[in-house]
Amino acid sequence: MNAKLLAATALGLLLLLRPAAQAQDLGGALDLGQLGQSLALSAAINADAERRAKEMGIRLDHSKAGSQTATTGAGAARLRYTATPALRRQTVDNLARRLQARSPAQAQALRTSFGPGGPADYARLYTAGLPGSGFQDNDAASSLASFLEVAYVVVNDLRDTKALTPAVDQGLRQQVAGLLSQNAAAKSPAQLAQLGEEMKLQTVVLMAGWQESLKSGQAAAFRGNIAQSFRSQFGLDLTQVRLTENGFVPK
Repeated sequence: MNAKLLAATALGLLLLLRPAAQAQDLGGALDLGQLGQSLALSAAINADAERRAKEMGIRLDHSKAGSQTATTGAGAARLRYTATPALRRQTVDNLARRLQARSPAQAQALRTSFGPGGPADYARLYTAGLPGSGFQDNDAASSLASFLEVAYVVVNDLRDTKALTPAVDQGLRQQVAGLLSQNAAAKSPAQLAQLGEEMKLQTVVLMAGWQESLKSGQAAAFRGNIAQSFRSQFGLDLTQVRLTENGFVPK
């Protein structure tokens, strides 16, 4: 797949992440506008806690909380799911059908390259990126958090991601899990699995589009498009937050 088509496919997929489309495939399980508002509120609360702790000379131990959330608790368990080959094929087909009307070429590229067994099989690439991170496979909170983290990297043009440690990943996953567990998607195993796999695919395609835009000299335009899409679809300005061990906090 050429760089221009790959970048266009990544942006095209992101533009499909709107309430109407999500309602079609996920039964209205994920309200993106509400998620963005909740993330912004959560970020503000986290920032206030950090400020108060600093004033009192206390260092918040985010890593312990993140670890406990990731490994224990009924809420965390409910966000895990089983991914089957059939579900992976369905995930790619669902998004390809939604891309078809806008661009048959993008839809075909998605199926051919990112589908199961393809040269850029999304499940294989996503799993390959997990070692050394704080994310888990087949966990909807990790899938959504990884998508948000990649978008944050893209929008803020982070070429050096050493600061995104496993503790930071766990903090973001914990923040997302708290919001997602209150959503209708967490109550349906089928919807949860579909959401988790779609976020895996979106994560891989977005990262691939970003890497290709860097190679082709189109990074600035790609970055601007993704930033604008997040502002309009999520109501979340990724240039106005920073990632910490407590998830997103305002700059």
